[in-house]
Amino acid sequence: MEEKISIEKAKDLIDKFIYMRSEKHYNFYNELAKMDKKGKGIDEPCHSKILALLLKKSHHFRVNFLQYIDINNFYSWADDIEVEPEKNIDVGSIDIFIYTKKTNDFLCVIENKIDSSFSDGQLKKYKDYIEVNYKDYEQRIYTCTKRYWDKAPQKDKNQAKENNYIQIEHSDIPLMVDNNVLLEFEHINPKMRYDIEQYKEFLNCYWYDTVDDIHIEVAIKTINDNDLLKYYKEKLSKILDNDDYFKDKQIKD
Repeated sequence: MEEKISIEKAKDLIDKFIYMRSEKHYNFYNELAKMDKKGKGIDEPCHSKILALLLKKSHHFRVNFLQYIDINNFYSWADDIEVEPEKNIDVGSIDIFIYTKKTNDFLCVIENKIDSSFSDGQLKKYKDYIEVNYKDYEQRIYTCTKRYWDKAPQKDKNQAKENNYIQIEHSDIPLMVDNNVLLEFEHINPKMRYDIEQYKEFLNCYWYDTVDDIHIEVAIKTINDNDLLKYYKEKLSKILDNDDYFKDKQIKD
């Protein structure tokens, strides 16, 4: 039976497909790749560095993040937070460690993953260490990020649940990058605002590489059948002409 999707779903898929294949995306992808010392493109350290940058530079992002993880007094603490990327502790390295620097009110551990799994007992080791060595902090919060939690291995879900880690998806981060955040970066450096804006758009579309080409083919057929070619034909044709999978599946004239 032939798969069918709604026109709105087809448009959403194709908009993201066009962005992920666009020159703007690849330029930004290459900029992010420069952050990776091993030169392997966008990976967990790249995402961690950008998330740490957002937490360091933007008051509004800190407010949004603390509110998102349901922290008491989040607004008053937003300007009293220290951010330490790649914090080395006796049992490993925490991707991002944030804490109130003037008081012992709050700390947060952020363990950032994309698709890779946690090592056995990793989350518990971090939590046990913090509970012993930072027990004077009133609120000790543990978070871990994934691209998709619903597609994560069950053992990762179990680790997070058993150790009371708040589960954050990468698609949640753009919700925290609102206009106030972008305006802050505009005042710091317009180029930085542009990069953060592109990162937000990138994360909004980042799931594309787990959507196989057949879904895009169905979306293209849907817009063919609904006469939406005037809007999409020129943009799509340039991409499809250079795509091995789609070269025999062009949109109709």
